[in-house]
Formats: sequence, C-alpha cells, structure tokens
Amino acid sequence: MDIMSNTLLAAGSSLAMAHSILEIPNFTPNTQAVVINVGTLTHDWLSAMKVAPVWLISWPTIVRGNGSEIIALSMASLGSTKIRVWS
Repeated sequence: MDIMSNTLLAAGSSLAMAHSILEIPNFTPNTQAVVINVGTLTHDWLSAMKVAPVWLISWPTIVRGNGSEIIALSMASLGSTKIRVWS
C-alpha cells in the first residue's frame, strides 16, 4: 500500500485509504477514482470491495518483478502479450 500511496502522491493526487465496508457510503461519493489492491485481501476488505458497482481494470504496460514473478506471469499470460525483462 505504501508504494501505491507514494506513487499517487508523487503524481499530485490527494488520497485517502478506506478499508471498512462501513466507510463506503460516506467515502465514495467524494471520490474521482478508486484503486483496489487485491494483493492484500482479508475477509473484511473483500466484503468492502464487493460493494463497488463497477471495476475498470487497466492493464499494465510495464511489469516489475523478480525472476520467479516474471516467469509466473509469462506462463499465466494468454494470447500474444510480450513480456520484456530489464535487469
């Protein structure tokens, strides 16, 4: 979460992080964008994520990871997507 928040701050965003389903009715009317972090799922967070009416998935153009992560991505990819590895 710290990488995402630092990236958004560096881009000039104003951000807040909400995790509870109870926060959603008051929080989301004031937002222009929502980032869903599926890498840190817990039961409570999953419940809150399911309340979201629409998910827009933006596919990355660059992926950073260690060797094992890149291999896992390349084996899981479908179609003719090319993966370029920088060291």
